[in-house]
Amino acid sequence: SVNREDLMPQVQRAGASTSIKVFLAEVSNLKDVAPQFRTLVRQHDVQAIWIVDASGVISNSVARSFLIENATKKNLPIFATGDDWVSEGASVAVQKGEAGIQLRVNRAAAEAMSLQIPEKYIERTEYLAAN
Repeated sequence: SVNREDLMPQVQRAGASTSIKVFLAEVSNLKDVAPQFRTLVRQHDVQAIWIVDASGVISNSVARSFLIENATKKNLPIFATGDDWVSEGASVAVQKGEAGIQLRVNRAAAEAMSLQIPEKYIERTEYLAAN
């Protein structure tokens, strides 16, 4: 993320307040995507992947496909930033809208991973994909 210095303290505080441990995987080119994914899965045993900034390398369709396919095989939900991720198989896109947080959900992926949408977000949730 270009604004990483501003964003990471907020992410760390949010994680600490909810007892969630956050691991950062930085990628600067396509060759970094697979090794960083393996590190998150093998060394940190992550339970979900949150794509904070889908620009640059991560916006590449090859990187997106790799992450979605491999996360699905590991039963790891991906929380991404755009509808393109959801339509290709990511579980949820989290977007900030005028009414607050908006969720775009891939129903099949969410159900396969037993994800449940919190009650307070139900009315701001849209199901975009059924693949």
